[in-house]
Amino acid sequence: MFAALGLTFLAGSLVPVDGFQAQVGQLLPGRQGGFYTQEFFRNIGERLRLSGLVLLLAAAVVQVMARSFQDFLEEAVVSAPALVGAIRGGLRTMFLPQYRLCLVGAILIVLIGTVARVSFLSQPARYDEAHTFNEFASRPLYYALSFYPEPNNQLFHTLLVHISSMLLGNQLWAIRLPALVAGILLVPTTYVLGHLLYGRSAGLLAAAAVAGSSFLVEYSTNARGYTLLTLLFLATLSLVAYARQTGNRAALLVSAILAALGFYTIPTMLYAFAPILAWAVVSILTAPTREIGRRGQELGLFVVPLAITGILVFLLYLPVILVSGPENLLSNRFVTPLGWDQVLASLPGSLASTWSFWNRDVPGVISVAFAAGVVVATVFVQDTGRGRVPLPLLAVGCCVSLVLAQRVVPFERVWIFLLPLYFLVACSGIVCVAKVVGARLEQRGKAIQAAAVASVALAVLMSAHVLVNRSVLYSSETGNFQDAEAITVTVRDIVQAGDRVQTIVPASLPQIQYYFKRHGLDPSLLVRDAEPGGRLFVIAPQPPPASLSTELQAVGITLENWVASKPVRQYETAVLYELTQQQ
Repeated sequence: MFAALGLTFLAGSLVPVDGFQAQVGQLLPGRQGGFYTQEFFRNIGERLRLSGLVLLLAAAVVQVMARSFQDFLEEAVVSAPALVGAIRGGLRTMFLPQYRLCLVGAILIVLIGTVARVSFLSQPARYDEAHTFNEFASRPLYYALSFYPEPNNQLFHTLLVHISSMLLGNQLWAIRLPALVAGILLVPTTYVLGHLLYGRSAGLLAAAAVAGSSFLVEYSTNARGYTLLTLLFLATLSLVAYARQTGNRAALLVSAILAALGFYTIPTMLYAFAPILAWAVVSILTAPTREIGRRGQELGLFVVPLAITGILVFLLYLPVILVSGPENLLSNRFVTPLGWDQVLASLPGSLASTWSFWNRDVPGVISVAFAAGVVVATVFVQDTGRGRVPLPLLAVGCCVSLVLAQRVVPFERVWIFLLPLYFLVACSGIVCVAKVVGARLEQRGKAIQAAAVASVALAVLMSAHVLVNRSVLYSSETGNFQDAEAITVTVRDIVQAGDRVQTIVPASLPQIQYYFKRHGLDPSLLVRDAEPGGRLFVIAPQPPPASLSTELQAVGITLENWVASKPVRQYETAVLYELTQQQ
C-alpha cells in the first residue's frame, strides 16, 4: 500500500503545473482561494516527489521488518486480553475494603479538580485560542488539517475542536471542551502512572496536586493542545511502564499510537517522547543481574513500536507536507536556531519563569515540601524501571540536551507536560519520608488511608488558592484581552452601515473577530475602509496612548480626514473612540 501510494505521488509529480492546476479546478470548482495559491501549485511537484520517496522508504522498512512486524502484532493481539484484564483488575481492587477510602479520595480529588477547572471555563477568549478557532477549527477539515502556516495549528486538537464546535456550537465552553476533558483526565491518569511507578500513596498525592495546580487549571480552560499533549504523554509513559513490568506487547502497540497522536497534537511531543524512550532504554541496560542477550531482546521490543510511531506521524502530517510544505514544520520561526549568546542569555530567565508558573498559587510551605520531595526521591526512591538513573534526571537531561542541540528557547508552556511528573516525583519523596516518620501507620496498614485523607486536603487547599487568587483570569499567557466581548456588545448597538472598527490594542484582533461572529457582526468591519459619511471606531488600550494619531498611522490610518470625538466608553483595559469624517 505504501509503495503504491508512493509511486502514485511520484507519477503525479510529473504532471505539469498548468495541468495540475486545471485538474484541481475541475475536481474542486471554486476552490482557487485559501491555500490554493501560485506558491502551492509551483511547489506541489517537489512535495509530491519528497512524499513519494518517503512512502517508498516506509514500504522498504515494512518489507525488511515484515517478520518482526508480524510477530509483534500477533503477540500484541494475544496479549490484549491481559492488558484489558489488568485494567479491570485495577478497578476492582479499588473496591476492596482496605482501599475503599482510597477510592473515595480519588473520586473527590477528580471532582475538586473538575470544579476548579469549570470555574474558569467562561473566562474571556485569549489570542491563541481565538486565532485557532477563527483560522483553523471553524474551517472545513480539508483546510484545517492541511493548512499549517505556523505551529498555532495544533492539528489533533484542531480536529477535536472542529468536532465539538460542529456538534455543540461555537460557544467558548464548546471550543474549550477538548482541553477541559483532557485537563480533567490528567488527574486519574497521574494516579495510574504514580501507582505503577511509585505506589498508590504517591499517586494519590500527585493526582491531588494536579487537580489543584493553577497552571494546569489555566490550560484546561484554554482551547490549546497542551493538556491534550500532557495527557498523551502520561498515558504513553504509563503503558510503557506497564510493558516494562509485564512485557505486554499490546501496551507497547497502544503506546506507539498515543505517541503518534502526541506528535500530531504538537511537534514539541519530541521533548516528551525522548524521556520515555530514554527511561525505557536505561532501565533495561542498567537493571541488575540481567544477561546481555536478555537485554538485547528487551531493547528489540521497542524497535517495531518506534517504527509504527514514525510511520503514523508521517502519514498524519502528509496533508501538511503536500499543502503547506515540510519547511513550515521543520524550519518555522519557532524552531529556527538562535545564536549561542541569545540562548545562554534567555534560557535561565525562561526556566525561572517556568518554575514560577509551576508554583503559582501554591502555598509556600507546600512548594518547599514539593522541592524537598524531589531531592529525596532522586536520592532514595527507585521507580519500577529498576534502572540506576532516576526518571526525573533523565527527563531533565533529555529536554536540556534537545534544547541545546536545537539552539532554541521554547515557551514556558512547552514544559507543562513535565509538571505532573514533577508532582509525582515530589510526592514519592514525601511518601518516603512519611513512611519513616509514620512507621506505626505503615505497620498497621493505615498508610494508604492517611494518604487518601491528606490527598483530599491537598486538593482542597491548592484549588482554594486558585479560586481565591484568580491568577488564571489575569494571566497573560497566550494573549489576554478581557474586554473584547464587552466592546463587541457596545459596537453592535451603535455601528451602522458604512462604519469601520479598528483595534490598536496588542494581541486583540482574533478575540474581537471571534466575538463579532458570536454576536452577529460582520468581521469585515475590522478590515474594510469606512464609506463616505461612515464612522471609524477605534479600540485603544487603557490607559490611552499618548498619540492616537501615531498609533493609527502604524496600522495604515491617517487622521487628516477624521475628527476625534470623546470616548464612547471606557473599560478596565481599553477605551472605545468614535471618529467622524470631516465635511
